[in-house]
Amino acid sequence: MRIEDQLGPTQPYAARVRSAGSDGGCLPGWDLILRWVLLALVLVLAALQYRLWVGEGSLGEITVLRREIREQHLELERLRERNRACRPRWRT
Repeated sequence: MRIEDQLGPTQPYAARVRSAGSDGGCLPGWDLILRWVLLALVLVLAALQYRLWVGEGSLGEITVLRREIREQHLELERLRERNRACRPRWRT
């Protein structure tokens, strides 16, 4: 006896997958739940990206603060040099 006779009529793989249904055998309504979960994750990601690029403590704000710190260090060094020049020679 042939294997085909033992198994009965067979379908090609693509036909079997299509006949399984679009939900892949999951519980009814599961695809709707997954869509809501995906939407929630996308919204959380968008909120985090907004905060990273635009919100408080954003990359732009950090760049501006670092530039201001660098300028203040330069100003501080200039003032230290001026103070050294004004300091009496006998106190050194």
